[in-house]
Amino acid sequence: MNGLHQVGEAAGFLGVSPPAATKNIDKLERLGLVVRGPPTGDRRATPLTASSKGRLLVRRYEELKTARVSPILSSYPPETIHSLTDLLEQFSVSLLRLERSNDVYCLRCAAYVEDGCAVGRARGGCPYQLTRAAHSGHGRSAHT
Repeated sequence: MNGLHQVGEAAGFLGVSPPAATKNIDKLERLGLVVRGPPTGDRRATPLTASSKGRLLVRRYEELKTARVSPILSSYPPETIHSLTDLLEQFSVSLLRLERSNDVYCLRCAAYVEDGCAVGRARGGCPYQLTRAAHSGHGRSAHT
């Protein structure tokens, strides 16, 4: 959803081998959910992006997820939801501080890269963007 990615990045994010990622990306491409960019000569370095059909599928999933969770959340007063959100964020950031490696993907924003993310503040930048920048050789990202 956030632009171009390579097979190796997708494999790392999903925790699978590059050949397994390639096999699944081939299936997603056949389904019209992913588009490969112009060939670079190295199939592993070919940029990938979600197709319009793929973006629509993700948006629909997010809508369905919201439809399932919203009735439950609306049954609680706003201050309870805010307290729960704050506690979960503090807990998540505490767990991340125990982890020494910055070479991880951000599961808080699911790689949607949200500005002002608490995980990014705790890690000195969005782990997803930092990893992408390191793998592409562009250094640290300004995204938080």
